[in-house]
Amino acid sequence: MSLGGGDGDSPARETSGFQVGVCVNESGGVLDGFWDLPSGRWAKALGSAPASYFLAATHDGHLLPSALAQQDALRLVGARQLEGCSFPPEFRFHPNDGRALPPPTVASTHGVWLPPFGDGGDEAVRGLRRTRSALTLRPTGVYSESNDPERTLPLPPPGRHEFFALPSASGSRELLALDAAPGVLPLWLTAAGRWAALEQVDGGFLADSPLPHEAWRCEVARDTTGLRLFLPTSHGIACLQLDWLRLGYHVDYIGDDVCCGAPILWREEIWAVLRDARGGVRLQAATAASGLAGGTLEVTGVEAEERFAAPVCVRRQVIWPGVRGRLVLEVQANGSLAAHYRPWPAGVSSKFGFGAPYLAREGQLWQACWSEHDESHAYLRLDGRDLEQRLASAPRLCTGQINYRLAARMKLPPWDDPEHGSDADSRALFIPILESAVDAGVLGVRIDTTNGLEATLESGERVRAVVELHSDRRLETRLYTLNVSTPWQGRAFVYDNALWFYHPELKSVVGWELEQ
Repeated sequence: MSLGGGDGDSPARETSGFQVGVCVNESGGVLDGFWDLPSGRWAKALGSAPASYFLAATHDGHLLPSALAQQDALRLVGARQLEGCSFPPEFRFHPNDGRALPPPTVASTHGVWLPPFGDGGDEAVRGLRRTRSALTLRPTGVYSESNDPERTLPLPPPGRHEFFALPSASGSRELLALDAAPGVLPLWLTAAGRWAALEQVDGGFLADSPLPHEAWRCEVARDTTGLRLFLPTSHGIACLQLDWLRLGYHVDYIGDDVCCGAPILWREEIWAVLRDARGGVRLQAATAASGLAGGTLEVTGVEAEERFAAPVCVRRQVIWPGVRGRLVLEVQANGSLAAHYRPWPAGVSSKFGFGAPYLAREGQLWQACWSEHDESHAYLRLDGRDLEQRLASAPRLCTGQINYRLAARMKLPPWDDPEHGSDADSRALFIPILESAVDAGVLGVRIDTTNGLEATLESGERVRAVVELHSDRRLETRLYTLNVSTPWQGRAFVYDNALWFYHPELKSVVGWELEQ
């Protein structure tokens, strides 16, 4: 079988009664009226003049699901468009008149968004609440908490979702939502204007995640076959590959036991913390390039009640902060790997509700804690062998490098007090959600309250909040008012050149255009 006009360098011509631009067999005949191409099985639309083609099946012969609109299928495979007609991406010339066809259109300028906080924000330090996406809004926009958002999307099916912006086979950026607790994965169909739940095409289903909202994260890797998502589940690390045109996915599991610490990419491997039925804890690796199981490292001394926050990694270490200590995976001088559980001093416990560990300008990572002995807030170094501690007069809310004292944006370390001013009379809290490592923008929610920081974070009551964007260039931009429980547990993400905010109690996902 040969293909003419698709990847050829010359305009259409006649071959055995058929124009080049179709798939022909060795005798020159069209295969069953279809064109079998790498992108899929195509056919010419009946009665179409000029020529227009539609996608009938996948490249391996699976019929397209009825829920997948043709326009969505054409976008997913990168069909070429000319004068309202569609052509397979392999066609470089119009089969009727030989005109050069335009290249496939890729809809988005932004790259991969990996929940919950994008791509990690820094090559040297991963796992903080930072992104390498700029969070600068259009300078021509008019913003007010009383205005409607510039853009909206329908909510996914009921649940608490994480959002992915991932490239399809054609390079178009597609939006997926994951409700990790039950393992439900819907895809946003742009042309149809609705969500469609993806199914496990090999039978079975995606296992649930046991991790709480604030401890959940995932990873992505890619090779010549496409993307692999690595998700924490009750059956180990789920290695999931998307099957876009079938509205499905394939999934394998690595490790079998319950993930009690989320996965993170480090030294070309995916590492996660697993706990077996007897309470034993180990680190499980998966090879990022292949998705196959890697090595394991047993970890001793971990209490059965220990809970881990989302991991962070630096060049030589991965750290899963725990309530009573930290689990450390590190490379030793001889190149081998070692895993240790290093407890905090007696009476010290982590305070995960204050956000991410603080990244000092020198590159050190510090975990917010409470010290019963000192009756004080304290910051303990995560990435050092020796225990270092800094006492603080007040807690700070942190996304990485930027921290907040009540509603005040601080550039000082959280254990340093400002030289001037007092916040004793403050009635506002700003709870940061996402920080940009590019423009220092921070998206979060402002709450007017007299209850204090910790009482507010522990409350499950509905509260009025304002979504705000802060930056060094513009102190605050008020975007949207909401009245929901725990508004700080909303998710922010970047997709289709816009900054979006999601909370399951809202009526829609709300968004604002980003500066190009």
